[in-house]
Amino acid sequence: MLSSTKIRILFWVVKKDRDVNVVDIAKFFLSTGSVTNLKLQKLIYFAHATYLDITGESLFPEKIIGYKYCPVIVEVYQLYKGYRKETIEDEDLGFN
Repeated sequence: MLSSTKIRILFWVVKKDRDVNVVDIAKFFLSTGSVTNLKLQKLIYFAHATYLDITGESLFPEKIIGYKYCPVIVEVYQLYKGYRKETIEDEDLGFN
């Protein structure tokens, strides 16, 4: 489960390492549990919005595009689109 502590850790890492990109953020969320591509897009979007609100800075340099069901970051969508509506398991990504 994703906790506010984990989000604070993510924001701290981003603040220290400005070379973080959206794929790094996606991998962070995937390391916290299995999610679908749609949920992953939403988590990244909400993290970006929260970080922007707190710091006034963008969480990552990639652009967010408005799609029918949620905001989409094309780089993440392309990376995980093969999962379709299935969950993306962390063992599929070599985290274990």
